Amino acid sequence: MDTRTECAYLHAYSMIQRNIIYFRYCPGDRLKICDLANELDMSPTPIREALARLSNEGFIDCRSQRGFFVKPITH
Repeated sequence: MDTRTECAYLHAYSMIQRNIIYFRYCPGDRLKICDLANELDMSPTPIREALARLSNEGFIDCRSQRGFFVKPITH
C-alpha cells in the first residue's frame, strides 16, 4: 500500500469509527461503500479496507451479499 492510499485508509477508518462511537451511525445501520466514499470524498478502495478492519475489530458486521452493518457497542 502506498503512502497516499494508507493515509486515505487511516482517515476513513478513524472517521467511520468515530461516527459509530458517537452514534452518528447507529446499531443496525447499513454502511454503503459508495455513500461513505461520497461522504468522505475518497475512492471506494480505502473505504473497503477501513470497513474490513472495523469488522475484524467488532464495530461492524459484514454480511455476505448484504453489506456492512453497525453492531451495538458493548463494554
